[in-house]
Amino acid sequence: TRTAVLSRAERERGIHAYLRHLQFNGIGINFLNLPIISLLALSFGATNLEIGYISSVFQFAGILLIVLPRLLANLRMIDVFYYAWIARGTVCLLYAVALLLSGQTAVLLIMAVFTIFALLRIIAIPMQQPLQKSIMRSGEMGQTVVRLNLRLSISQLISQFTSFLLLSLPVLSGSAGIVLLTYFGIGANTMAARQIRKIPSRD
Repeated sequence: TRTAVLSRAERERGIHAYLRHLQFNGIGINFLNLPIISLLALSFGATNLEIGYISSVFQFAGILLIVLPRLLANLRMIDVFYYAWIARGTVCLLYAVALLLSGQTAVLLIMAVFTIFALLRIIAIPMQQPLQKSIMRSGEMGQTVVRLNLRLSISQLISQFTSFLLLSLPVLSGSAGIVLLTYFGIGANTMAARQIRKIPSRD
């Protein structure tokens, strides 16, 4: 019979999957986050006000945290986490549509997509702490969190260096090249979401 608490083997499998999730997420997020999207908007002539909005959209989206616990109370933690991650990658596919547009219309599309991306990211945030508690015992929490943060930091560093090298290539310096970079991010985001599905859960 299955108990309400994860077994040792399940917890180890969960930690391993969560580490891989962080690794893929660390790689992908740099291609979908503020610097790349700001560059994309600027390539279509975004104003300072529009760049300011893009820079602050995560703070605006954070207001959603006030009502999220109540809205998500009866939903499975893993399902919410997984579908939020898949959805935030899927919506980024729309950046390619900006290539069919021009000027202000393209910028407004980019702002709208990034806003939805930010909201979907906020939805997953309340899931992370209870998920970590479910796969870690209190005695091993500190050491495991250090491993998680280290894995995330290393993957982010690799991603930032890679994006720097890619953006220095003339062929990737325009709008189409920047959109292509976001598709790298979407691929890594999808791999990160797949790892979430592998985390055992009793909720």
